[in-house]
Amino acid sequence: MVVVLTAAGLFAGGVLAYVYRATSADIEANRVAEKERAVGVVVPGTVEKRYDDSSAVYECLDGSGQLIGYAFEAVGSGFQGPIGLMIGADADLLTLTGLYVLESSETPGLGAKISTDEFRAQFAGLSVAGGLTVVKNEPADKARGRVQAITGATISSNAVGRIVNLRLAEVRGALKGGSE
Repeated sequence: MVVVLTAAGLFAGGVLAYVYRATSADIEANRVAEKERAVGVVVPGTVEKRYDDSSAVYECLDGSGQLIGYAFEAVGSGFQGPIGLMIGADADLLTLTGLYVLESSETPGLGAKISTDEFRAQFAGLSVAGGLTVVKNEPADKARGRVQAITGATISSNAVGRIVNLRLAEVRGALKGGSE
């Protein structure tokens, strides 16, 4: 019995290792493609993009080569695990142009709603000159940087707000030479 169980375990482990090796390149290619698509979603009108390795930021250009904004990844912890975002901001880094959820393991039906168009739409045109605030039981206000939390998923909503604020501060520092 020990020999049979050992053989079965080795066989199953070998199959899993083979499948992982066979598919890891495709999985990584899909991740890169999703990031590239997300840049166009969070900064509408992007025709050309340039990636700056030093700041880990995409410079988004229109058809005439003019800078229209920036897109950058952000990762932080949510209620269930990491939340990965692609964030878009205007050229002055004072207004968000969009938000896209790249990765989330939040609770289905609650925190997973951070990926819905309804929640993400709150971020397009949101003034973040004074930071982003997630509000509950009061109206959202784009001019004042306020987004409405998802009912029953305040932790996930606050996590998105915290992730955006932290990464935005980092990007401002990197692009403005340390002055924010």
